[in-house]
Amino acid sequence: MSKGNNKILEKMSEFDLYKVLTIIVWILFFIIGPIMAFSFTVMSVDSVMTEDYKIKKGYLYIAIYVFIGIAYFLWFNHKESIKEREDKITHLDKENTEQREILKDNAKALWKEMTKINIHAHNQNVINIFEKFIMNHPNVIAVELYDYYTQDGSNSTKDVTIKINHSLGYVMENKNQNTILQDYYHIPKALLDKFKIARKMFKVTDSEEGKMELFKFFSEIRTELSGKNIEEYNRKDVIKFALLVLAAGLINDWFKKLDDAKVRRVELLNDEEKTQALFEKSKTGILRGILDNGQFYAFNYMKRNSVSEKEERLYITKRVLMRGKPSIFVITVDNNGNVDEKMLMESFIRLMFIDDTIQVEYNKNKDH
Repeated sequence: MSKGNNKILEKMSEFDLYKVLTIIVWILFFIIGPIMAFSFTVMSVDSVMTEDYKIKKGYLYIAIYVFIGIAYFLWFNHKESIKEREDKITHLDKENTEQREILKDNAKALWKEMTKINIHAHNQNVINIFEKFIMNHPNVIAVELYDYYTQDGSNSTKDVTIKINHSLGYVMENKNQNTILQDYYHIPKALLDKFKIARKMFKVTDSEEGKMELFKFFSEIRTELSGKNIEEYNRKDVIKFALLVLAAGLINDWFKKLDDAKVRRVELLNDEEKTQALFEKSKTGILRGILDNGQFYAFNYMKRNSVSEKEERLYITKRVLMRGKPSIFVITVDNNGNVDEKMLMESFIRLMFIDDTIQVEYNKNKDH
């Protein structure tokens, strides 16, 4: 039997004993007591007519019993009154506890609703900024915001998973915009770590010898992908190609700084058909924007035999923290050849800063 049941039985036993004792006391005081008092009175009278007592013993007994009876009655009522008050206090404490729990639940529900309202108001302010920016820049087609999170592999044999979700967006009237609602990218951890190390060495050293790790990484991936047939390309090859594009961008930017004539340039693959096939296989522009550790990242989509206007579009991305969550802005621009990517992104950031209710933080060139 449980401790709780034992306590209940003990209380019931005490209560029953208390009732029995109470009945016994009442019988003694109000039935047996008077009888005994009367008997003692008769016994104390030696001569009913002749003896004169100032105070008869029987009367004294009766007075004592009456006094004790009244005292007990008052004590009993007082105890019952205390018990009723204790029961009432216990009941009120229980009600108070229940009301507090109800109040907590209501407060939580209210907080959730307020949070939803705050998030909705915040998102509406962000969309208003998107609209203003597009109105002030006619060549901007759309501004979108994606949330993303990175799940790191536990060891070198695991993949690093990056998931993106479309959060907010605004598109210019009469313009088409294909939006990625959600996507997953699985990157071999060893390959990504190798790329990050090579990129870091490439950026921190000015010597060609120190930059060779990135050249080596680029050459290995390029040789592997160039050696495959187009039909053999799979999702993993698309991810490798995305890292190849990032490496090529760093190398070509370095060549531009070294050679004013801009003659030297690395080609992604040795076959233009294969390059276009990998670009078409999967959209990795936003992924490259997430993996890039510069101030911003720009890209466009290459399609063979394309008559689509999208080939003339430029996409400019920037990583941020939006309401504490890793996010990335994507600005879609009509690429007329005269787009100043840096100026456009800086203009957008200044506009975002105007509204201090928008909870956005910009990255400080942190490596990913």
